[in-house]
Amino acid sequence: MSVHRGVGSGPGIPGLVSVVIASYNRGYIVAKAIESVLAQTYRNIEVLVADDGSRDDTRTVVEAFGEPVRWVWQANEGLAGARNLGLRHARGEFIAVLDSDDAWLPWKLEAQIPIMQRLPELALVGSDMTAVDATGRVLEERHLRTMYTAYQALSAESIMSEVGTLGQFWAAAPGEVASAPVRVGDLFPHLLHGSLIQPSTVVIRRSVLQQIDGWDPASIGGEDYDFFMRLSAHGPMALLDVPTMLYRIGASDQLTAPGKGVAFARAALRSVRGWKDISRGRVTVPDATFERRVGDILAWLGEEELGAGDRASARAHLWQAMRRRPRRRTGLLLVTAVLPGALLDLARRVRKGLRRAIAGRGQVAAHA
Repeated sequence: MSVHRGVGSGPGIPGLVSVVIASYNRGYIVAKAIESVLAQTYRNIEVLVADDGSRDDTRTVVEAFGEPVRWVWQANEGLAGARNLGLRHARGEFIAVLDSDDAWLPWKLEAQIPIMQRLPELALVGSDMTAVDATGRVLEERHLRTMYTAYQALSAESIMSEVGTLGQFWAAAPGEVASAPVRVGDLFPHLLHGSLIQPSTVVIRRSVLQQIDGWDPASIGGEDYDFFMRLSAHGPMALLDVPTMLYRIGASDQLTAPGKGVAFARAALRSVRGWKDISRGRVTVPDATFERRVGDILAWLGEEELGAGDRASARAHLWQAMRRRPRRRTGLLLVTAVLPGALLDLARRVRKGLRRAIAGRGQVAAHA
């Protein structure tokens, strides 16, 4: 029997936004995330800190806030399991998630909720984000299109239609953001090409969440790609094309930290291979297009496995990638994976020796 992972039945409390903050040993920073929610100018909120088995002072930090912040706990299951814990306790008509090391701008919800209310066909509304480092220093004002490389092949302007400005949906919008475009589109067909949605930017309609089974704990490293692929099959998305949050990057305890590439690539491959099942014929793409996308991910997976020292798996996946999407880089990686380790070491030593010899000749010439 499958375990229910999503929100409960019923319409939820009208207008209430349930904010789910998943946290694991983030007692040192989770208060900043909570404070950014409590500082929202939209006041009809509840905050659920879903503690995924923390061993630090997370509970003490959270419970010090009192209402409307609630601490809920479970034994460690990972990010997907923690978010699902929050979903099961959520009472709102709308659901939002916030990573425990990020922060919202004070007007985020007040800007997004009118869009959801005016456009009842929407499954969710998202936004851009500003990238900051651990000290809060701004690294990139508009980071969405940088973080998600699918935007290199797709543009929000081409796949979504502008339906107005923020000021037209929210009369009290601050002057500096009132002219920000609001775009609407069906993102499902385009998610085949990669992730396009940052979870902490979105507000999701409860009734749409009830049609899917929450985040998938089996999709380690690709929880969000899988989740939004399934969610977007049930309705269009609005993009408020302006940053509404501060997204922290570069910390060692983040899921996007280096060294997790193999898990990410495997999860992406699993999601893309399931895309046709989710579509159920609603959207079709040429087989060649689908196979090229699979080939790109197989090449990515093979490269990550090669870097991790799993040469056997790398060989298998790089070969499959070459059959679907022949590329020079993939071919070179496949050769590297096939060559015996000793021969590779010899090639590296020879290359290193040649570089030294060339550098030495350059120094002699400079002093001649």
